[in-house]
Amino acid sequence: MKISKLLSIIGIVFLLSISGGTVYAALFEEIYCTVIIQDLSVSLGASSYPFGQLATSGTSAPTGQAIVVTNDGNVTETYELSLAYTLTGSGTAWTAGAAPAAHIFRMSALFSSTANASGNYDGTADVLTTSDQAASGTIFAIDAEGVGEKGYSVATSATRDLNFCFEAPTSTDLTSQQYITVTITATAS
Repeated sequence: MKISKLLSIIGIVFLLSISGGTVYAALFEEIYCTVIIQDLSVSLGASSYPFGQLATSGTSAPTGQAIVVTNDGNVTETYELSLAYTLTGSGTAWTAGAAPAAHIFRMSALFSSTANASGNYDGTADVLTTSDQAASGTIFAIDAEGVGEKGYSVATSATRDLNFCFEAPTSTDLTSQQYITVTITATAS
């Protein structure tokens, strides 16, 4: 009798467990998340761009000289340009301006493989200032050229030629070599 009672209890417990509700399985799925950290980076093929000796009111002659700029980051980039000037020697310090004048120089930049042909520099859109300015279809660019020549939407590993035009002050008491630093900054396009 004890065995039959025990079997009856086990049977009732079994029936209750079967009819007691929904049985859940221990199933799972995995989600794999990935991330790439944005790497903005630019490298230059040269670190100097000598204009040589110019007279007052002189303009650097078009040359075949260019600085090769490479997007060595991992995202499409737009370049920003700015300049800084350091007084060398004694005399009245120069200032960067929109047009050459006494103690004022103008420096322009273009992203282009044909920039140094005469007449390509725009007197307003291509002038460097002490503030960061982003390259675009018209800024630091020959308007008619394609995006593959310009300093914006530069794909990873792509290169651009960067060229400069310097216009000397109309008068100055500085005759020693002066230094102008151009900073190029990569931003995400």
